[in-house]
Amino acid sequence: LDEFPILWIHSRGLNGAWDAPYEYRRVMCDEGDPEPPFETTPAQLTLNEETDPDEVFGLACSMGAQSMALDDAWSIIEEILEQLGIADDCLQILAGIQGYPIGEHGFVGNGNETLYAETLHLPLLVRPGNQMNVGVRVPFMVQPNSLLSSIAGWLDGHRESTTTAIDLVCTDLVKETESLPAEHWPVKNQLAYSCYQDQVHVAVPAWSSRWSNATAL
Repeated sequence: LDEFPILWIHSRGLNGAWDAPYEYRRVMCDEGDPEPPFETTPAQLTLNEETDPDEVFGLACSMGAQSMALDDAWSIIEEILEQLGIADDCLQILAGIQGYPIGEHGFVGNGNETLYAETLHLPLLVRPGNQMNVGVRVPFMVQPNSLLSSIAGWLDGHRESTTTAIDLVCTDLVKETESLPAEHWPVKNQLAYSCYQDQVHVAVPAWSSRWSNATAL
């Protein structure tokens, strides 16, 4: 660790208290919109024909406000790295562990464990220091093991020897384009699948599908 220091910050994200300043919630509203709620407990709601749309809107504003607060926290970390003089010589990764549905498919929050895309499409932001001066968006499908192998490759100093999504961010090929055609993606990044109990969710560049009672698959 003396040679390759690692700082790991674990945040509860949207699963922790929604304690962002209330004014952040107001920012999400237009004139004439209902006032967002004051509650700080993460939203859990099953929608039905009696659900008030204004309630769902307020929850969306609350979630957006919390996302703004998380952005603020990331900015503070950036400032500290700049002050330490290491911002351009370190690998920074912000990765999520699950999405947070805000009304899709009839529920709000993580109380429902159905494998919809809204819960499986997760954030992964990578800043590889001085390896890349301008940010780009890479559409690859990334599995958790890609994150692990990329960090290990970075620490071992063999970034160019692997083909994970993070490694490819550092190549000239990606620097010159904001997105790559799916046929140019590494094979390992062209398929993503998740399983939970009797559910299977499969995604490829052109489509995604979910099966229930799919134990036979």
